[in-house]
Amino acid sequence: MSTRSNTGARWTLAYLTVAVALVLAFTGNVQAKAVTYSCYAYGWPHESHVVYYEGVNSTWSGYFDTARSRWNNAGVGANIQLTTLPTSTKPYVTAGRYSSSWYGYYTRYSNRYRIQVNARVLDENTSSTAQLATWAKGTTTHEFGHARMLKDNPLTSNPNGSLMNYSRNRDTVVSPTSYDKAYTIACFD
Repeated sequence: MSTRSNTGARWTLAYLTVAVALVLAFTGNVQAKAVTYSCYAYGWPHESHVVYYEGVNSTWSGYFDTARSRWNNAGVGANIQLTTLPTSTKPYVTAGRYSSSWYGYYTRYSNRYRIQVNARVLDENTSSTAQLATWAKGTTTHEFGHARMLKDNPLTSNPNGSLMNYSRNRDTVVSPTSYDKAYTIACFD
């Protein structure tokens, strides 16, 4: 190989090195967070699984369908399907008027999980049927985020940067954000 070819190859390698360094510098912040982000230990370890809806009407079933769809269409490998056959081994989603102050509650058992959505608190904190529907769908999507191994209140300075943040705007942050998507992918790797 001639000296001229080696010089060209060295310059090409130098440009590639700088380009890679710039890409790493640009994405380093996200990568650093992915490394330091602590995945929710009680998340559901299966990306594909089946849930059923317990004791809810068609309105609530529609809210739950929307929440499943938001994760299934987020491009993160989620495949949460619906069954109408309840068993003691399948995860389930339900809604009720609970005396507690939470909007939604995720509980993991050894062989399944349960998502509860608190219709009473949603009703008391929303001003219209449309807003209640928005918050119910967002709350359920948030709770499915726990099944996707995401914790509450992740390390982001923007409260609207994550569906998992308690301080998010519940009228607008109703689906997984880019932050949530990055971390659920990291947690399943």
